[in-house]
Amino acid sequence: MISATTKVKKICAAINDLRAKAGKKKREVTPPEFDQKYYDQLKKESWSGTFPLHSTPKSIRKPKATR
Repeated sequence: MISATTKVKKICAAINDLRAKAGKKKREVTPPEFDQKYYDQLKKESWSGTFPLHSTPKSIRKPKATR
C-alpha cells in the first residue's frame, strides 16, 4: 500500500512538471508578519472561555489514595 505522503509527492511532482512545460515560474509567496499583540489577545480571549472546562474544582477531585 502506498502512503498518503508518497501520493502527495507524486501529485506535487506532476504539478511542477506541468508548470515547467507551460513555462511558468513558481509563484513566490511572502508569509504575513507575526503579530504578537494580536496573538496574545486571541489567546487570552480563547483560553478565558475554555480554561474553566479544563480545571476540576477541589471539591470533586479524587483523593490521593485513589489516583
